[in-house]
Amino acid sequence: MKELKKILYCLLSISILCSCSYKTNNECLDAINTKLVTDVKDKVEINFKDELTCIEWDSLMLIDRHFNVDEIKNKTGVDLSGYKLMGIKYAVKSDFNTYIAILKDKKIVAAIDISTGVNLDDFITELNNNDMAVISKEDAVFVTYMTDNEYVSGGIIYSITFKKKSLLEKYKKHW
Repeated sequence: MKELKKILYCLLSISILCSCSYKTNNECLDAINTKLVTDVKDKVEINFKDELTCIEWDSLMLIDRHFNVDEIKNKTGVDLSGYKLMGIKYAVKSDFNTYIAILKDKKIVAAIDISTGVNLDDFITELNNNDMAVISKEDAVFVTYMTDNEYVSGGIIYSITFKKKSLLEKYKKHW
């Protein structure tokens, strides 16, 4: 057991020292991040399609807190195992972290940690997707809304949904 802990500690240390090969901030990512995390308000449009012009991309992956790296790879072909999503260079399931990964050809080119911002639970549940959803660039236009829930502290919980309600059916998984 001690040997396993030492190996995991070494791997974690090496991972922290490695740099990631995709963007986590720049001008247009920061503007979207403000709407999703820093200054979340009701009925704000987040138009990734028109606002995220600083990088080349073709789709978004909304990753809920209960994601499983292997299941995501099997369902979508996107491999999260080598990407820095949680401040370290690999992804693990967490009950506290949610992300929006910006993809190009099923590879992450940018990521936004929205763990302290909008809550994806309602949106992912509405799509019947359990832990994630991949949205094409053309359809990546959302609006924030206040949920019926609140944090223990009394704070308002916000979520997102498609601006065009008809897209819900397009992306809904029919299991």
